[in-house]
Order: sequence, then C-alpha cells, then structure tokens
Amino acid sequence: MKKKLTSQNINLLNSGLSNLTIHIAQEPTSECTYPVHCLAMHQQSGTLQWLFPAVAKKPEFLRFYTRKGLSEKIHATCLRLLFFFRLAAWACDTRTTIYVNATTKAYLKAIDDWTISIKTGYPEGDKLILWLRNDNDNLFIKFPVAPVTSGFSLELKQYHRLVSGRKPQPSWKGALSAITGKWKSKMQGIYCSPHFQFS
Repeated sequence: MKKKLTSQNINLLNSGLSNLTIHIAQEPTSECTYPVHCLAMHQQSGTLQWLFPAVAKKPEFLRFYTRKGLSEKIHATCLRLLFFFRLAAWACDTRTTIYVNATTKAYLKAIDDWTISIKTGYPEGDKLILWLRNDNDNLFIKFPVAPVTSGFSLELKQYHRLVSGRKPQPSWKGALSAITGKWKSKMQGIYCSPHFQFS
C-alpha cells in the first residue's frame, strides 16, 4: 500500500481547493501543520479517484454511482461492510497523512464527513468533485481544477454556510428546489445539492 499521494495530485488538489481557501501539503510546512489521516483510491492512470478521512464510517463516494446490476450491488454491499467493521483500508491503495492549515482545520471540525475526487475527461478541463456533510445539510460542488475568477459565488456561499454550522434558511423557491432535488436524486441513486448536477 502506498503512503503518499503523488505531487501531481497534490498540486491539482491545491489548485482547485484554493477557491475555498483550503491548502494541503504532503509534509508538514510552516503553514500546514495539522495532520489529517486519509485513505485514497486511484485510477489506473494514477489520478486520484477518491480521498476521504481514514475514520470514515461509510463509503460516501458510492453516492456518485448507479448500482443496477447484481455485481455492482454486491460490490457496494462489500464496501459498506468493510467500512462498518473499520476495514476500509482493504479497499484502498493508499493510506496517507496530509497536513492542512488552521483555516482548513476549523472547517473540518464543522464537517462530519467529506470525500473529494479529481475527474478527468471533461472538454473544458479537469474537475474537482467535493462532497461534504454535517448534521444540518449536505453539499456537492463540482468546479475546475484551477482558480475560478467568476461564477462561483453561490457555491462559496453554500460552502461557508455549511462549514460554519449554520442551518439553511431557504426561501419558498429554495424549499421547493430542495424537495424536487432530493426526489430526483433518489431516482438517480445519488444525492447532490439541488443546485448542482453530477455528470
């Protein structure tokens, strides 16, 4: 089992996460001094497929897959059992420790669970997929693996509300959107914020 993420994956993560004022490092630095123990899965190309906390109790990344066939359902059940019995490392190829700055540490304290992925193959460039959960809400964000200069205000507002622990206060339109968004997600077998679509 590997013990580190590649420098390429770390650079891609930092390039995208900079939009959320998050910075990570593979080794302790003057800025990033707080350790976060993680597990990771990679694609055959070496690109990071999923990164999540080592203490995760559920394979939350399964939210992003449809499980129609019997083999897919069996695979998903086996993964859930591994996580339930704290054996998630058996399903991963990397056990690592990343280091975060003080701002990111404060964010993580407000979040119950998270998972992150680098998705390639988009015509407009690689994307960073981020899913967060706390007692009040779930949030799914997809954004470029590059600093975003515009068109990202809604995502930032929702993200900062989630990590601050504030409960959502939607308008009647927001409430209707949340209801229809959850209904659609159940039909698709995944959950995402009603303002975003995973594709």
